[in-house]
Amino acid sequence: MLGQFLPWTCAECEVTDLRALLAPLELVFRRVEGMVEAPETVLGAICTVWFEPLSGLFGTARDWEEFAKGSVRNRIENAGILSELPGRVGSSKVTEHILSMFGDSMRDPPEQLLSTERHFTPGLPLDHSRRMACVQRFREVREVDLSVMRTELARLKERLQSLNEDSVDVQVANEMLHGHNNQIIELSVSWTPPLRQSSVSSHDRLITTILEVFDRLLPRRKPNSKRHRDTFDILRFEGELYFEGDRLY
Repeated sequence: MLGQFLPWTCAECEVTDLRALLAPLELVFRRVEGMVEAPETVLGAICTVWFEPLSGLFGTARDWEEFAKGSVRNRIENAGILSELPGRVGSSKVTEHILSMFGDSMRDPPEQLLSTERHFTPGLPLDHSRRMACVQRFREVREVDLSVMRTELARLKERLQSLNEDSVDVQVANEMLHGHNNQIIELSVSWTPPLRQSSVSSHDRLITTILEVFDRLLPRRKPNSKRHRDTFDILRFEGELYFEGDRLY
């Protein structure tokens, strides 16, 4: 966790310049409220877009170099701009305060685990009666009619429930997310597969119906489209998720 942020302090008038230098590295500066060092001085942290202590969210290192140096510091040092950043590294009090914001969020074992067949640990005990399959699509958008999406997803929910042999709980959702200087829409369909049916079989049974609606609401990426346009790019650049065989940029 210590590698996912860099405590930082600077003058109030330098915050805009600091954020401008960090933006190309997909890093942000966030103030730490309630801490004061000197008049007209801001205490905070340089971190990734998805670093949210109050929600218990933080990223993970993408390679061994980032693990050793810390993801944030590693990006800044590789870009050679550490000496150009307005301000200086913050004190240990800032670090301790940020870590305390996570509270007990990581202390209790989770009731749910998000896993894929590639990353599942053999032998890990799971309650299969509560397993949930989920299909999501992300797109960068400028304008979108959320009411139309809600109507289409409601119809999709009815169709999926009728296709299942057993009465299962199907959930649909659409949400507007705010990424790095852009807007992202998320479509999500989740359901609990019948106990006697594998997750893969249940997925294969419903995926064609799901994609028909997804393609109508958020069409697949067109050739020569810009970065951050499809699910893969958004997860990789905005969500900092990397997949086997990916190059790290």
